[in-house]
Amino acid sequence: MESKVSIIMPSTFDKYSIVDVLTQVIDTDMQPKTKRVEFDLRTINFIKPGGMTAFFNLCQWLSRKEDVKTTFKLPSNDSKNKQNNKVMRYFEDCGFFRFFTGSETIYKKPELRKTTLPMILLRVEDSYQWKDNTLKEWLKRCTKSESEFVHVQVAIEEIFNNIKDHSEECIGCVFAQFYPNLGRIILSVSDFGVGIPNSMRKLLGNESDDVLLAEAVTEGVSTQSTPRNRGAGLCNIVRSLTNSGIGSVYIRSNCGIVIYEDKVLVEQTLSEGYYPGTFFEIEIDINNEMLYDEEKEEEFVW
Repeated sequence: MESKVSIIMPSTFDKYSIVDVLTQVIDTDMQPKTKRVEFDLRTINFIKPGGMTAFFNLCQWLSRKEDVKTTFKLPSNDSKNKQNNKVMRYFEDCGFFRFFTGSETIYKKPELRKTTLPMILLRVEDSYQWKDNTLKEWLKRCTKSESEFVHVQVAIEEIFNNIKDHSEECIGCVFAQFYPNLGRIILSVSDFGVGIPNSMRKLLGNESDDVLLAEAVTEGVSTQSTPRNRGAGLCNIVRSLTNSGIGSVYIRSNCGIVIYEDKVLVEQTLSEGYYPGTFFEIEIDINNEMLYDEEKEEEFVW
């Protein structure tokens, strides 16, 4: 029997450190490196939405492999690591343990927090109704606004168009967290497809992943998008969400990373770690009036 590989999880689990975990589990041919993997969660002291989304996507991907067995090493109820205890209860409240272990209660009865948008595995065909209903209503509650949040909805639609173009499974993992004290919402989406650079390479040749990823965001460049938005999909995400400082967009795909603020590419990096698909993280400033699009009632003068 193949020996079990134990993955020691990073202390700070976010969009950066997740790649260290991924490279231990998945190779660049999108195959599991081992058939028995154990994730040691006792070392996590802080987790951000990007880490949760990508890890959920990874575990979901592994669960679909019939010959792969995934287990989790968890701290005891009387663990003295208070920070880790908080993280484990956050995992439980987000429904992670219920989804992957089938256990309703490990540490406490799960209670979804009002500031948390429930983790969901979302098929492309279901994403349109989800963004119009679940996402919009959650944004309204967080911001106390009756806005339609057109900027965010356009971006989500384009992200799932991208998943349709570059992922054979046509499924994305979505998760979001509202930070009231910071006035920020962080929303992340992950899919394990072929990745944008791999698709763009067929069009532009053997450039590096970061160059291909940046080119993919350029308006007019497209590999497979639908006729109505051909060449504008990724550009629409950046335009909608970073205009007038509404937010920032971080995209990681294969070994490429790009970050956009105010419609400008502020960082383009070639990473040593490989992301098997595409990861989006959107950070939104809820105090920016340009985020909102309420229609004001007309004032009639009689």
